[in-house]
Amino acid sequence: RKEAMQMVVNLGGLCGDRVTKQTDFLVLGNTDYCKTIKDGKSSKQKRAEQLKLSGSNIEILSENAFYDMMASEI
Repeated sequence: RKEAMQMVVNLGGLCGDRVTKQTDFLVLGNTDYCKTIKDGKSSKQKRAEQLKLSGSNIEILSENAFYDMMASEI
């Protein structure tokens, strides 16, 4: 996670701990190991989906899609 956050910062982006109206991307990591996630979705993912439905331009990416996107930016 730290390495991914550093990649974003190196490209001029900001990282946050919360999903807000200002969030552009939510990167979903592997949640198979986490038993506390109900319905297969984290609260952050649910919030991002709510924002997207209300017209926000937030993009929800898998970890692999994130790394592919970062590779094309470097």
